[in-house]
Amino acid sequence: MIYLIDDKKKRQNNDFGWTEEKLDNYNKSIQAIYTLDKLTDLSEEIFTEGNTVIYHESFLDNTSLSLEAVLKRDKLYEFSEKNQNFHLVIFSGSKSSRTLEKNVAHVPVSIVYQNLDVYAKEYLEGNKDLNYLMFGKNPNIEKEIEEKLDTAIDNLLDSKPAKISNKRNLFLRPKKRYIQNSIENVEEKTLYNDVTDEKFSLYIKEWLSEKKFVLVFSWQLW
Repeated sequence: MIYLIDDKKKRQNNDFGWTEEKLDNYNKSIQAIYTLDKLTDLSEEIFTEGNTVIYHESFLDNTSLSLEAVLKRDKLYEFSEKNQNFHLVIFSGSKSSRTLEKNVAHVPVSIVYQNLDVYAKEYLEGNKDLNYLMFGKNPNIEKEIEEKLDTAIDNLLDSKPAKISNKRNLFLRPKKRYIQNSIENVEEKTLYNDVTDEKFSLYIKEWLSEKKFVLVFSWQLW
């Protein structure tokens, strides 16, 4: 079963067209969860090998239940590490990249709802490959584009970095797929693929509270 855990029911319905009626059409493969009580009630069923859990990383943030929700998410990570046949997808509106490490994916919210019907149909056929959720019905085409992007980045290695004012600047770069030496004399910090809204807030406090920067750059190619 695919468990879709997202407290933003109105967004799901109004912005992405996944109404109750549409979800009913996929009731053999998708179980939608909007509350912590429902998530708790179904915990035994959810934590089962072979399932796919699609979890909104900010589930119940800024509510009195936020800590409990984070603990649930952490348990999902732990379970996915121990059970490779259990698939975990963390999605967010703040993400712009798609990454897949073994059985754990991080995906933008728009991509999840764009490709969910494709993945649900593949899932019913016994195909649980997360690439169908990340890239749609033709995932190999996206992979080819990704390889071309890597080649293009490699070809930039000999390029000279951009020269900006000698004032103090900060460059936030991803761990993977970035242009090396893109800016001359800049302080760099790394944003990892699994960064959550909560972690990002902590990074902002850590990186910007003690030092003052004139310009802050962020570069994400994929």
